[in-house]
Amino acid sequence: MRALIGLEMHQRLHARGWVPLLVIWLIALAGITGGAWLIAWATGQAEGEWLFSLLVYATLFLATVLVPALAGGSVSEDRASGVLALVQASPVRPAAIIWAKAVAAWLASLVLVLTAAPFLVFAAWYGHVHWLIITVSLVALLVELAFFAAVSVAFSGIVTRGATATALSYLLIGVLTVGTAIAYGAGSSMVTSTRSVQVNRYVAEQSTSADQSGQADASDQADQSGTRCRMVTEERTYQRTDLVWPVLAANPFVIVADATPARFGRGGSGTAEGYPTNLLTAIKVDLRAAQHSPIPTDTVDECTWSTTAQDTPEQRMAGTQPVWFWGMAGQAVLALLLLGWATHRVRTPYRRPSKERLD
Repeated sequence: MRALIGLEMHQRLHARGWVPLLVIWLIALAGITGGAWLIAWATGQAEGEWLFSLLVYATLFLATVLVPALAGGSVSEDRASGVLALVQASPVRPAAIIWAKAVAAWLASLVLVLTAAPFLVFAAWYGHVHWLIITVSLVALLVELAFFAAVSVAFSGIVTRGATATALSYLLIGVLTVGTAIAYGAGSSMVTSTRSVQVNRYVAEQSTSADQSGQADASDQADQSGTRCRMVTEERTYQRTDLVWPVLAANPFVIVADATPARFGRGGSGTAEGYPTNLLTAIKVDLRAAQHSPIPTDTVDECTWSTTAQDTPEQRMAGTQPVWFWGMAGQAVLALLLLGWATHRVRTPYRRPSKERLD
């Protein structure tokens, strides 16, 4: 299997498309890093943590585009050229063929991370990013790259045409990234609940003067409008994000954000108390806050409402549960099923000779 991995790595790293791709990738990284640094220098804000998380997401985004293109035809191209038949005739097991190609595709995708490493190091140094955030976010990124490589190689083994395998890989990754986000937005608007709630709010009042006959005279009507805080019962409709948010659990971008430890400002260096200091934490807060039911359990008090009384993102995230391990577990099960299917598809159609004695 080690020899197969080495052969696959040699073929991939010597492909002609690597050099222009890496040059474009370096230019994009330099543009993102330089632009963020200029904004931070002009505004006097410490944007290093935001820059680090943005570079992590940029690397993940490029992987969703590049890995299927590199690994989507790994098995089907060998099948079309006759190389797969030669390997099948050797003592190598079908599972070793598939897993060697998946590991090689993952190792090849690490070139993206290695290329971004200098910029990530600069952002981590500039923003004083905690080592735990760096470690966990990069490990989660590597796990997602492994998932992309596995499903791309699996589809290449399942179908016979490389273009179809690449399209299926893009489709699956697109469903997990863009599709889950669209499903969450659409589901939040459609899944609603209407409840009768007690609301303590200001109600406008008017007093009228009547003549002696008991009928109101418009000319003598006195508008003494004012507001008074009263308890009223209202029918209100709430969007049930707490019932829809599980669709985001398998989203690669959500998994990386949810797995990374949250970081909130403490009122120093231009950071607001209890508010995210990086992009990963901001997305993590949105996911966790969706777990809370929007239906109030107590009286809604709108008379004493103020901006200072609102919970901070750090407080809204309190009491919620992490979901990244469920997402990774689901991705692992899906990848293993697809790799098993691909292994079955690349088995040689000829049975091994029987061990009968020849007379």
